[in-house]
Amino acid sequence: MLLSERNVRASHLRLRGIESRRARPEYAIAALALGREIARRGSGLVYSGASRGLIGVLADAALAEGGEVIGVIPHGLFQREVAHHGLTTLPRTIQLLFQ
Repeated sequence: MLLSERNVRASHLRLRGIESRRARPEYAIAALALGREIARRGSGLVYSGASRGLIGVLADAALAEGGEVIGVIPHGLFQREVAHHGLTTLPRTIQLLFQ
């Protein structure tokens, strides 16, 4: 069975992605398209909260289209300025047990 816009609508999607800056250009194009589509469908994005790599591209695209984007990031990474500071909700930091 194929999923269609008529029968599937999530309020928020949780995604994990690549934060590397070395991704292939076609992957960045796909991340842009996915971010725009998330916002167009009225869904939000919950993700790692990073500002770089493909996941940052995806977050920026969703934000540019008016989508809600929430970041959840380990406290240590937030302090190293990896966090995306333009999110709908500023990144929420979590303390990991092994930190």
